[in-house]
Amino acid sequence: MSAIIKKKLIYRASHRGSREGDLILAQYVQTVIGYLLEDELQMLESFLDEADLDILEWLTEKTQAPEKYQATIDSYKKYKSGLYSLI
Repeated sequence: MSAIIKKKLIYRASHRGSREGDLILAQYVQTVIGYLLEDELQMLESFLDEADLDILEWLTEKTQAPEKYQATIDSYKKYKSGLYSLI
């Protein structure tokens, strides 16, 4: 995926419409975007199309995320546990 599309994803994660969404997603996306494979980037793009409330509930495990987003949720869990800083 091109650098322009990666920048677009970072922008979208940083400008969600809610401060909570901005804080949670922007830091995650900025940290992991360089590690994600093409299919993971495409899934992240789809994930960012979802409503802020749904995303926040999935990431905080208040509700179960759809199966198609499980890899993104798992990536977020790795980020939260600090595994991306070790790569």
